[in-house]
Amino acid sequence: YKVRYWEKRKRCWTFLVEPDQMLADKNKVNKEEEDYAHELIEMVQRSRERFAKSFIGKTVEIVVEDEKTGRGWTGEYLPCEPLSGSFVRKSIARVFVTKTRDDLLLGNLR
Repeated sequence: YKVRYWEKRKRCWTFLVEPDQMLADKNKVNKEEEDYAHELIEMVQRSRERFAKSFIGKTVEIVVEDEKTGRGWTGEYLPCEPLSGSFVRKSIARVFVTKTRDDLLLGNLR
């Protein structure tokens, strides 16, 4: 994840957080840094979940990547999976979002 953290004085720090690689060598990472990295990862995930929930009740267009499930990506880089229908890979589908699971949009084809 690439995380931007805003300080009160409007300074922006950018961190590249890769949990698997960063925490691989525990001898080099102290407990405070490890806790901070986990806090940033959780903050990004909560933010993505809130953003995804803002699409409930709206219609989005996705590019279908999986013919079996219809799973694809919106223009806002959110994963989306229609609950039913037939799909063609690399086609555009319109989905009415009815619920979310984490940052995954779920809905019905329009």
